[in-house]
Amino acid sequence: MAEVALAGEPARPWTERLFEAIGWPPFAIGGLAGVVLVGGFLAFDHFSGRLALATGPDAYPHLAQDVRIAVPLLLALAYLPSAYVYAARRARDTWRELAPWLRCSEAEREELLRNAGHYDRRALRRSGLIGIGIAALLQLLSDLSPRESFYIPDLHFEALVHRFCVLGIGWWGGRTVASLRTESRRLSRAGGELLRIDLLDATGAEPLAQHGLRGALLTVGPLSLVALASYDIEAAPGLWAVLLMLVPLTALFAGSQLLMPMRGVRDAVHKAKLTELDWCNAEIRRRRQALDGGADGRGLADLLAYKAHVSARREWPIDTSTAARFGLALALPLGSWLGGALVERMLGTFLD
Repeated sequence: MAEVALAGEPARPWTERLFEAIGWPPFAIGGLAGVVLVGGFLAFDHFSGRLALATGPDAYPHLAQDVRIAVPLLLALAYLPSAYVYAARRARDTWRELAPWLRCSEAEREELLRNAGHYDRRALRRSGLIGIGIAALLQLLSDLSPRESFYIPDLHFEALVHRFCVLGIGWWGGRTVASLRTESRRLSRAGGELLRIDLLDATGAEPLAQHGLRGALLTVGPLSLVALASYDIEAAPGLWAVLLMLVPLTALFAGSQLLMPMRGVRDAVHKAKLTELDWCNAEIRRRRQALDGGADGRGLADLLAYKAHVSARREWPIDTSTAARFGLALALPLGSWLGGALVERMLGTFLD
């Protein structure tokens, strides 16, 4: 379903407009794009005879591995634009869910909704270029040779597909990371400065927790796809080191993406708890002194129970379910690594 634009809403990038024109869910479009890219790649290799050459006696060294590695790279390239559009749409949903809990005027609320999911285009381009630079560096580290990495006359078709995918992943990865971080900072500020804090009800902060979890899942997605190539880790001398480096870095970023939207509300809840506990302590002290004077001590037990409730209130709006789903998300690359063997077997059967 197409979204209804607010009056004065910033223009959306062509990618979002294209996805909206198609009218399908973002990941349905991404899935179709992945099928088209992988299918087109395998069809070209088949009709050009390169698939047969990959298993023949005169096969280019590592040709079969290069064919297999191209598949997860193409899937990751199809995934990232869909992730970017999905993140922007869900960011708008998060702000709509958060809006009733914000302490601001109607005009300010509309301004927040208007800017949700929109980002400075120059900043996105800059982030995309930085992503391309990082991707090129990782390619160099993987091959341990500038000539083997980017000297085009020496590169066969599969290697050219790898380079195209790596640079495309860098471009879209940089833009997606920038959009996620920008939205998370906005939500963090809103949670710390505008969100109504109720120590008896954490419902208002739930959209922030859900947004953080979605961002973490989107972050882990590309690594989960690229990890499918780990079965062919001997295809490049430095590939094992690159993958080993990407795993902890992705986990750290996913963790920061989970927590960043909630950082502001965590600080606000912490301050509210301190204020309320100070009041509880002062009231308990006053009632305790009144007992010495023979006053009725009724209500003291309720006050102590309330203080215990306030003390136990979670400052981070993360429940057990959210933590468990985040843990499962971090396990996805491991599952992809195990699934790499299955992909190798399936493609090996196809090549044979």
